[in-house]
Amino acid sequence: MCARAVNNLACPDNSFDLGRSPVNFAAGSGLSLDRVPWTIKNLPTPVPVQGLDGSAFVFRLESGNTVRSTLFTISGTALAMADEGLPQAVAEARVTDGRSVIEHTLAWPEPPERIESCSMGMTFFGGQPPATRTL
Repeated sequence: MCARAVNNLACPDNSFDLGRSPVNFAAGSGLSLDRVPWTIKNLPTPVPVQGLDGSAFVFRLESGNTVRSTLFTISGTALAMADEGLPQAVAEARVTDGRSVIEHTLAWPEPPERIESCSMGMTFFGGQPPATRTL
């Protein structure tokens, strides 16, 4: 089961919808548009995480002169399950070593520090997701 995130974007009952279009920031929102979007500057880099039954990858993200890292983890259960038993975003993230979910956070003012993926969904830790979305 996924852990609860401090920013309340936890799975499964409050999952972040990865299928939406990129965020458009409204003028006067207080968000710095000069640091958006972030770009991925490396291939998914496998990293060991003590106590993790699964896989972990770190991504280096850049926006101007600012550099951040995001750790993506996926549980062993999610790795072992058939695609049909997983949320679509988790199945896609498994195939791309997390890149597909990282790409959906590139429009955030601050990217998440860590994303945990499990058989029920994803939990985002840290970062600053967009305050509002226009659909």
